[in-house]
Amino acid sequence: MTTATRQRIAWFAWTIVLVSSLVAIRVLNSQATASAHESTGGAPADARFGFRLEESAKALGVDFVHQAPAAREAHPRTEHWAPLYVSLGAAYESGSLENESVIDGFWFGLSKRSWQFA
Repeated sequence: MTTATRQRIAWFAWTIVLVSSLVAIRVLNSQATASAHESTGGAPADARFGFRLEESAKALGVDFVHQAPAAREAHPRTEHWAPLYVSLGAAYESGSLENESVIDGFWFGLSKRSWQFA
């Protein structure tokens, strides 16, 4: 058996392993989804998890992607805003949105600001 034939057999075996693992993942995911749906009786998300997330940004007028022409250039991703949203939510739940800017200025040409909620 030549080296080229061995390489072809190895590639073929690797392809079979890869395809079968992808099929197994798909089957296991569909089984898990079906069993989760059966165990909750097809209840909506708020009944299963105790809460439901709703789209409220546009209703509140927060649509910076379409209202600000350069929003995506200034903030390509919004995950760096997540800590601010969590802090605002915690401050709102505590009953006070009193805040102050504790760090403000520029650093290497980039603006920076840090908020502290009471």
